[in-house]
Amino acid sequence: MKLTNVFVYNPGTREFQILQRGKKRSSRGPSYSSDCFGQQFPTHQLVGFGRDQVTKECKIIRLFIPKEEQENHIHECEVFALSSDPEASWRGLGVVAYFIRPAQQPVLVNGPLHWILDVRHANPSEVIVSFDLHTENSKQYHTQVVAQKPQIVGILWGYRL
Repeated sequence: MKLTNVFVYNPGTREFQILQRGKKRSSRGPSYSSDCFGQQFPTHQLVGFGRDQVTKECKIIRLFIPKEEQENHIHECEVFALSSDPEASWRGLGVVAYFIRPAQQPVLVNGPLHWILDVRHANPSEVIVSFDLHTENSKQYHTQVVAQKPQIVGILWGYRL
């Protein structure tokens, strides 16, 4: 078992599932940084978990730098739909226009997953990226508020964006 595997654990049933590796390998071996609480996070990929509100299917989203694109800093996205299908696998969604921020955890708000990421262009800027788990499309929202480092999205209990 390698540190790059993704595990899904259901504390209610005490069951877990080890997912197969993604279709593409990440650019680096496991490398971790710590947030302000001392939690360890991979610096080369982001993983999000949520439930499609239409199909009720749970999905895992993975943003990462493919090994062959390490020098170009090209980021890609894959999705894994958790189902009873034993043949379920990661599906590539292609290149994304955002830079990964180490220790960034997604927040599930009103259905979509949300991250604070950097836009890839000549003048990088912060955006909130919303990933719709049903359509598997993302939207970006520019923000005038620039957070001081470290920028971490937290859980918004009972609030709507």
